[in-house]
Amino acid sequence: MRRRGASLIEMVTVIALLGSLLTMTATTMHRVIRTEAVARHVNVRLMALHRAATLFRQDVHAATAVTIADGGRRLTCTFADQAHAEYMVDATALERTRSSTDSQPLREAFRLHDAKVRFHSQERSGHTVYTMQLDVPATGVLSESTTEPSLIPIPVDAVARRTVVEHSRWSLR
Repeated sequence: MRRRGASLIEMVTVIALLGSLLTMTATTMHRVIRTEAVARHVNVRLMALHRAATLFRQDVHAATAVTIADGGRRLTCTFADQAHAEYMVDATALERTRSSTDSQPLREAFRLHDAKVRFHSQERSGHTVYTMQLDVPATGVLSESTTEPSLIPIPVDAVARRTVVEHSRWSLR
C-alpha cells in the first residue's frame, strides 16, 4: 500500500523539472535568435564595406588621374571620358559620387557604423598604390576592455596606371 501524498509530491517535482527545462529552452532560443540578428547585422555591414572596397579598386584601376584632398578625407578619380568618381568621408558615411558629362550624378552612401576611413597613396615597385584605410571597431573576442573601442585596420589597396604591353593581337594587363 502506498503512502498518501506521494503522488502529489511526485507531480510537483515533475512540474518543477518541466518548468526549469522550459525556462532553459526559452533562454537558449532567445540567445540563438539574438545571435542570429547580430550576425545578420554584421554581415550587412561587411557586404557594404566589401562593395565600397570593390568600387574603390575598380575606380582607381580605371582612372587616368587620382587626387587626394582634405587631409585624406576626399579622393577623386578622373577617367578617360572626362567622367569622375569622388569619394568623400564624413562622420557617419563614405559617399561615392560618379558623374559624367552626359548623365545625372550617381550617388551611393556607405554607413560607417563607428568605422574610420581615410585615403593615402605611396610608391611601391614603380607603381602608385592608393589605399582606402578602414579602421573598423573590434567586437566580441577581438575587442579590448578599454573605454575607447579597439580599431582593426583594414587597408584596401589599388594600383593606379597599369602598364599595358601590346603583343600582336594580345594585350596583357
